[in-house]
Amino acid sequence: MGRAGIAGAMEAAMGRQTITIDPAVAAIIKDGGERQRKRRRTTVQRSQAARDAKRRRVTLELDPRVAQMLDRIAAEEGCSQASAANLLLCDAVTRYVGGAVRFNGNRRASRSPRYEWVVEMDGKAEMVLASLERELESRGE
Repeated sequence: MGRAGIAGAMEAAMGRQTITIDPAVAAIIKDGGERQRKRRRTTVQRSQAARDAKRRRVTLELDPRVAQMLDRIAAEEGCSQASAANLLLCDAVTRYVGGAVRFNGNRRASRSPRYEWVVEMDGKAEMVLASLERELESRGE
C-alpha cells in the first residue's frame, strides 16, 4: 500500500472525510486570505508594496568596465545607478528602434537551448569603452 493509500486508510480509521474543493472555491479562499494579509500591513508596508508592484527588477551581466562607468556616471550626476541605467537604456532603445544600433555582426550561436544567439562586444564597442575609460581618467576619476 502506497503513502496515499495509508493516508486514506488513516483518515477513514479516524473518521475523517476527504473533501475535494472546487478550484473556483479554492481561488476565492486564497484571495480572501491575501486580502486579510494586505489589511494587516502597516501604511508604510502597503505603500512599499505598491511601489514594488510598479517596479520591474532585472539582473544584468555587465562588462566590468561598463559597470564601473555606470557607477561613475551615477556619482557624477548625483543619482542612483538604477536611475542612470534607466535613462541610458532608454536612449539606447530609442537608437535601436531608429536603426542606429544593430546586432547582426556582433552575435554568435548560443550553446544555451534557451537563446538562439549570444551578442558579443565587437571591435567598435571595445574602442568606445577604451575611449570612455580615457575620458574618465582625464577627468581624474
